[in-house]
Amino acid sequence: MEDWIRPDDLASGRLISLRDYWRARRGTRPWPLRSDIDPVDIPALLPGVMLIDVETEPQRFRFRLVGTRMVEVFGQDPTGKYLDQPWHRRETASLLAPLRRTVASAGPAAVCGIVAWDNGASVDIEWLFLPLGNASGRVSMILAGADFFSQRLQYPEGEPRIELCRGPPRPGPGGGRRPGIAGG
Repeated sequence: MEDWIRPDDLASGRLISLRDYWRARRGTRPWPLRSDIDPVDIPALLPGVMLIDVETEPQRFRFRLVGTRMVEVFGQDPTGKYLDQPWHRRETASLLAPLRRTVASAGPAAVCGIVAWDNGASVDIEWLFLPLGNASGRVSMILAGADFFSQRLQYPEGEPRIELCRGPPRPGPGGGRRPGIAGG
């Protein structure tokens, strides 16, 4: 995982909690089943969580559940939509790489980045993608979490874009976290 954040190097306490929950549910298996995940167990994490269906032949990703914080930041709810549908032109392509990596490796992937709006507003983000399997032994869903390094209560109007940098966050001005390229 050379230029990706290692799941053990996450900066977000929420994503660390989600990772640890996933690991506990996984046990000795490569991944937990969807039925092993119970939202009742993680109520404080739900606003930043997404469940994404993985379809094969062709590979497509569909948003099954999108947390309220995600909807607040992105300005719309993509629940039920496919990632390749034009619900948000700019951000969909950047999310394909970590989703595909999670499926191909059958393991966690983590990245950081910036969500930016045309008016210059931005917020730092850290993502975690965790595979969930099915009885046939394949990754059928991804449990994704995002945490935003901002206390902003309102986000600008308009369509945001996601810029992923796939490296560990580094301290930014004022002690905040800023995304960075590994080794950069």
